[in-house]
Amino acid sequence: GPVLRRLVAERAKTAREGVKIAGSFVQKFGYAVSGRTMVICDSEEGWLVSLVNGKHWVAARVPDDMVALISNTYTIREVDLSDTLNYLGSPDLIEYAVKRGWYNPDDGPFSFEKAYADPKTRISEGNTHRQWSGLRLLSREHVQLPEDERLPFAVKPKALLTVKDITCVLRDHYEETPYEPVAGYETRAAHKRHTSTICSPVTNSSSVFQLRSGMPVEIGAVWWLAMWQPCSTPYIPLYAGMDEVPEQLGISSESSGNSPFCITSFDFGSYCRVFSDLSGWVDNDYAARIPRLKSCWRTLEETSYNFQPPFEAYLLNQWNTEPAHAL
Repeated sequence: GPVLRRLVAERAKTAREGVKIAGSFVQKFGYAVSGRTMVICDSEEGWLVSLVNGKHWVAARVPDDMVALISNTYTIREVDLSDTLNYLGSPDLIEYAVKRGWYNPDDGPFSFEKAYADPKTRISEGNTHRQWSGLRLLSREHVQLPEDERLPFAVKPKALLTVKDITCVLRDHYEETPYEPVAGYETRAAHKRHTSTICSPVTNSSSVFQLRSGMPVEIGAVWWLAMWQPCSTPYIPLYAGMDEVPEQLGISSESSGNSPFCITSFDFGSYCRVFSDLSGWVDNDYAARIPRLKSCWRTLEETSYNFQPPFEAYLLNQWNTEPAHAL
């Protein structure tokens, strides 16, 4: 997994090229674990790439006016490999499923997730509930509960999505939904009210990648990083062009040229440990402690969102005259 992602990042110039590189490696060398879905994006396209144990794979492009969510199972459904604008994959994807007894053409149209996903995993509440909750927060239309019908691959959002919209999804614990056992947090802390939430007790970092065209990638690509459970941790913006970041993050620039900064340790730096302890402290009395903390981080994040446009206007002006200063 990590090796394949690095190989793609080192070689691809576009998301589509990255998809083809990932697929070519899987077809040639195989994929050793049970399965995975990679997200490969640039400022123009976003793809979900599903890898199967063995030598089969499929990728679907998320339509420009839609949003897709994945949990720990495949979500790509209908596949048309003749439509290379929107789908790429192993040429014998359907033929192999028929051979293995996973798909019978007499049963109707081919669905990749139905044929290739673990039968129990694809309907597990921990997966379907999380995917549903993210979709219902962003979708323009009502999204049926997963017990009533299969969830869509993607939905049209209520409006043009912002970083804030995505952070709201990543902080979700099924508040105000049928999967919230009790209202409020007095009886149970947010992370202890369901078997699996989007923001969970095992979330040790959370990221939003803001990729924009029309400007240098050093300015247009921003990594918004929360270094522990996002409900009790702020998202901070890290620009791809930064030549250094605070050492407390445990992130550094590689020595060669303009390589992007990278994670240098599993548990990041002291910043991560501070927010790990803070999240644990909040969970010990979530109802009493989270309101004040949410207010604090909301102020910090809104300051970042409001500061971003004038800051980037300044950076773009500097980029044309003094790029080293902009970095």
